Amino acid sequence: TAEEGGIGASLQELSDLVESLHRLGQQLTAIPIAILFGVVSKFVRETAQEADKKVEIQFAGEDILCTRSVLEGLERPLKEMAHNCIAHGFKDSPADRESAGKPAEYQLKVTALDRGSSLVVEVQDDGGGIDCDQIRIDALEQELIDDPEKLSDDEALAFLLDDGFGAAPADEGKEALKPKGLITTQDAVASLKGTMHITSAGAEGTLITIRIPKET
Repeated sequence: TAEEGGIGASLQELSDLVESLHRLGQQLTAIPIAILFGVVSKFVRETAQEADKKVEIQFAGEDILCTRSVLEGLERPLKEMAHNCIAHGFKDSPADRESAGKPAEYQLKVTALDRGSSLVVEVQDDGGGIDCDQIRIDALEQELIDDPEKLSDDEALAFLLDDGFGAAPADEGKEALKPKGLITTQDAVASLKGTMHITSAGAEGTLITIRIPKET
């Protein structure tokens, strides 16, 4: 009936109004991620200085807006990922970098991407990469796999985020294969209802990607 049609239209208008108010509320409470990037930049400079390494950091997507809770939740994992890059990723010598056509300064790039209801943050370094074959060897020694040849690079890298994969070195003086910070980083991302993924292109470096909901 006409009356029912009028009620339906009114309900739709009310729904549209509520949605508009919700979007307005998000805009009023949103903060540019550039503020967090500034904090990370300072942390990288200080950490690189302590490690006696020259690191150039770049940012992209600084204008993306986030809620305060998201920015506060991202600070710890971003700092830990940057620390892992400096402490474990940037190991290639100046000579190796020169022969590979890399700049003398280590390069670190943090990119924020708007993916609809999700926020994606990528941390890319141009260090020596991760040795997936060594991960396969360690996983075999720890009896976590039967056939290392069947383990893809993605599957090998996933072990770095597995609590069951030991971080302790087999030999004294050998650096731990899995930086402890990776697990704490993943825990921090999980607390934001997000996910974390690692890819490595050998000597071209490592990319760590986290995806979290825009509202947590």
